Amino acid sequence: VEGKTTLPLIYALQTVSTADRQFIVTALQAPNGDPATIMQLMNIIQNSDALDRTRERARQEADHALTCLQSFTDSDYKVALQQLVQLALTRQH
Repeated sequence: VEGKTTLPLIYALQTVSTADRQFIVTALQAPNGDPATIMQLMNIIQNSDALDRTRERARQEADHALTCLQSFTDSDYKVALQQLVQLALTRQH
């Protein structure tokens, strides 16, 4: 909607057909896409492996963050950070 290139969009660009790739590029160049264009973009992303790849990348980053937190002394702050990592993985939007 805001014309920002997100990781799912980047992943989709890597694997979709030439026609879908061109559609994405054209849509990103248009200011404030119309609802039909946005829905088509969402369909392209959902029909690719982009969302699964993005979830996997998020899990990798979360695992790395939790590993880094292990070196800290146990505290309420550490627990809060660990919970934030889990929240980032499970939130819907």
